[in-house]
Amino acid sequence: KDIWLEVPETIERYQRRRIFRLEAPSGSELSLNIKGVDCSLLLIDVSISGALGLMTHVRSNPDTPILGRQGQTIADAVLIFPTQNGPRRILISECTIRRLETHATTGKVQYALEFTAIDQDNEEQLTKMIYEFQREYLRRRRKTR
Repeated sequence: KDIWLEVPETIERYQRRRIFRLEAPSGSELSLNIKGVDCSLLLIDVSISGALGLMTHVRSNPDTPILGRQGQTIADAVLIFPTQNGPRRILISECTIRRLETHATTGKVQYALEFTAIDQDNEEQLTKMIYEFQREYLRRRRKTR
């Protein structure tokens, strides 16, 4: 009553979707400077086209709203990913706030940002990082099964 099937030694997986979101590695952030004020968003997830994050640090009066309206454009943001060789920085020339949501547990505002302008070199670096995150995610998932 058993069925025997031949299984290949390796299985190739093709990534068919150009844009997909992955959980950002712990400690990843998006550094912003808005009107002379330094801000940081702790990244929740990231993709080639954007990121979702929580405001964690503002060097200024915390009562002064800096980010907050949908459609607001921000220039010169920096994605910072922790790696074994130190932080890896990727410059985002321009990003736009697409969505604001309140986090269910913390009550803090989550910002969904779209990367609207990024130069070719930084886009390639970001693409490589996303694929590295995906490989690491798949390795962890395989170990838990």
